[in-house]
Amino acid sequence: MDRVLVSEFQQNQRANLELLRLELKRGTYQPQPLRRVMIPKANGKLRGLGIPCLRDKIVQEAIRMALEPIYEAEFHEHSYGFRPNRST
Repeated sequence: MDRVLVSEFQQNQRANLELLRLELKRGTYQPQPLRRVMIPKANGKLRGLGIPCLRDKIVQEAIRMALEPIYEAEFHEHSYGFRPNRST
């Protein structure tokens, strides 16, 4: 829950990304706890929403970019769900 803004991360972007890369390569990267936000539902109840910090979002996207081409080739042609250029 570092609450770092994108604009703050970008001020030293190269160094921040390099540090993140090294942590991943060394196996020392540790995801941060999610920031918990309660969202009101139509029935008046609340639903919990977990928001990852910026560094964790960057790592998640990098992993998605690496794995998506591998698994996309394995999916059935008529399988949709949450796939690129396909509707659910």
